[in-house]
Amino acid sequence: MILTGMIFQYDSTRASGIVMFSNGETKEFTQNDWADALTPASIGLKVSYDNAIEPVQIKAFDEEKSKELEKEAIDNLEEFTDIDACIKSFTSTEYKLIKDEETEGTRTITLRHYAMGDSKEALITKVGSKITVTHTLNGKAVILSQ
Repeated sequence: MILTGMIFQYDSTRASGIVMFSNGETKEFTQNDWADALTPASIGLKVSYDNAIEPVQIKAFDEEKSKELEKEAIDNLEEFTDIDACIKSFTSTEYKLIKDEETEGTRTITLRHYAMGDSKEALITKVGSKITVTHTLNGKAVILSQ
């Protein structure tokens, strides 16, 4: 899984530091984990933390790539007739599943993504065969899809 965080502490003499994530969790890293030859590790740097492979790979966060992936996920929303595929689309762009509940034939899924300075939320509702997605940025609806 790829997480987004910030270098909270970094000691250049020992080439090691600590990454902090938006939920407050921290992970230690060393120069061996650093996978970005173009950008040196430094305090306050926004990073991508990939723990799906060994060893862990940390590199400077690529804002453009993240926006492209998010736009692609949003562009594809209208094509979804399957709610689980819709959820997978969001979770592949670093959204976390917060809530998934069904009451009286209505399924409601809440997904969230936190990055420094921004919070994003996707609210997916399925009633019968109709899927509705409300996408918000910092609490304001930015995209509505049906």
